Amino acid sequence: MFKRSIIIIDEIQNLEALGSAVQKSVDFQLVLATHDVMAARNCIVDHKPSLILINPYLPGLNGFDFIKRVMNYAPTSVVVIYSSSVVMEAMGTQTIASGAIGAVARTDFKQGRLFDEVFKSIKNVMQSHERPLTPSVVAPSHGSAGNPNHGFPLIAIASSTGGTEALKELLPRLPQGLPPILIVQHMLPSFTRAFSENLSKISAFTVKHAVDGERIDANTAYLCPGNFHMEVKKTGPLLHIKLQSEPPLHNVRPAADYLFHSIAKLSAAASIGVVLTGMGRDGADGLLAMKKGGSYNIAQDERSSVVFGMPKAAIDRGAIQSILSLHDIAGAIVARSRRIRGD
Repeated sequence: MFKRSIIIIDEIQNLEALGSAVQKSVDFQLVLATHDVMAARNCIVDHKPSLILINPYLPGLNGFDFIKRVMNYAPTSVVVIYSSSVVMEAMGTQTIASGAIGAVARTDFKQGRLFDEVFKSIKNVMQSHERPLTPSVVAPSHGSAGNPNHGFPLIAIASSTGGTEALKELLPRLPQGLPPILIVQHMLPSFTRAFSENLSKISAFTVKHAVDGERIDANTAYLCPGNFHMEVKKTGPLLHIKLQSEPPLHNVRPAADYLFHSIAKLSAAASIGVVLTGMGRDGADGLLAMKKGGSYNIAQDERSSVVFGMPKAAIDRGAIQSILSLHDIAGAIVARSRRIRGD
């Protein structure tokens, strides 16, 4: 049975218990458990593990800078270990900003929930990085297809590793008065609400934690909650959010392809698709479907991406019209939105 490799970086007194827990797991194989940061760095480069568990407060270690460097030279899934749930919640913003996919509290280890609950949540994200998306994957059903509706301009954004920082740079560059923005960021459920509130504080428009059945309005961005797929549905003259718990698509939930395919069936010709930095291939199929319907699609370039996996996959599928640096994407979105409006 295939097991994903894991490296643990923590205080020496915790290593035996954590290593023992990994050995009992059917999903993970321990490569290294160490308090030596240099040894961990070398092992990460040599073995490219599937997952890193790291205590960011080891002596002599700036854990968050370390995670950012890992994302540059050996990108992988990182989960941060905190002493308690209180600390974990307080450090939520810094955790996601570093590029980590989530965090666990030390108390979870004592209660034996770590591998039962936390790894169950992150396995879907990790599998999306490991298994390539192939053309044989069937898109989710969205009811009867019709001609693209030019009356519903939408902006849809997908991102994963490095995406939290990319969104924090992109959204503040966008002005008020844009069409609705729908965002799928691969992230554990415990972090999406706080992240949406963070984005709202630095943006010229409201960024909401999407709610099932909610009406979609202009001058508003909607962040997909963790562990749900998000789609756009038309009810009479209005558009609404649809959240659903279908099985992971391409082994990930949320999957941006659910959002992109729903827009392709409904409103492609009036819409803009964007894929930002991230591991894996989520979004490539959906963006291609949108492009065939007339959308304008943008991919973040390799130089400004933390990980070029998702943008490259969309480019390789022929789903992208423009490949731009993160700094230039906002201007392209604004220009295209004005063209759609006929300004």
